[in-house]
Amino acid sequence: ETGLLRVYLPEFGPIQDLVQYDAYHLRPVGPHLVECVSRLCVYSGESAPFLSDFLSEYASCPELRLAALLHDIGKGGSGHAGRGAAMAGDILDRLGVESPIRDDVLFLIGHHLLLVEIATRRDLEEEDTILGCAETIGTLRRLKMLTLLTWAFNRDGVEGTLAGPDGRPARVHYVDLPPRLHRALRPRRCRPPRRR
Repeated sequence: ETGLLRVYLPEFGPIQDLVQYDAYHLRPVGPHLVECVSRLCVYSGESAPFLSDFLSEYASCPELRLAALLHDIGKGGSGHAGRGAAMAGDILDRLGVESPIRDDVLFLIGHHLLLVEIATRRDLEEEDTILGCAETIGTLRRLKMLTLLTWAFNRDGVEGTLAGPDGRPARVHYVDLPPRLHRALRPRRCRPPRRR
């Protein structure tokens, strides 16, 4: 409302009042991005009872909040996630944000649709789906941040307004997916060879 973000981040100008016509967004892009950060600031197990309270420690991560603020910065054309990650790289360089925070922010922006797409368009019973998604995400830390980012930007969808491929609410798929990915990303212990 004050225009501060447009001064601090000129890239906000074209998207500030951009209206989105889809099931995920109730506000123009600018207010939507600010609301995502706000949701993370007040996140607790009570604010999202179907998510684990252990995620609370990640809600205040600077890389997650930066990703929440910038995840739709590339809106206004096709492929907004990849376009947004490229734009965010320039923004982060200008702000002096360095790795590893920079790497995580760009990953989260570039893949912010991953959990929704997997949960609503793929069969979660397929092991290849879970393993492929886990390979893309790479670490448990990124999975936890991506889970929170998905909740923050798509709260209405994950609470049941969208349907998965089998007709069940997307919330069911969304709640099922992170634990399966968590298991897939957990280091496997090698069994010692049997003695003969």
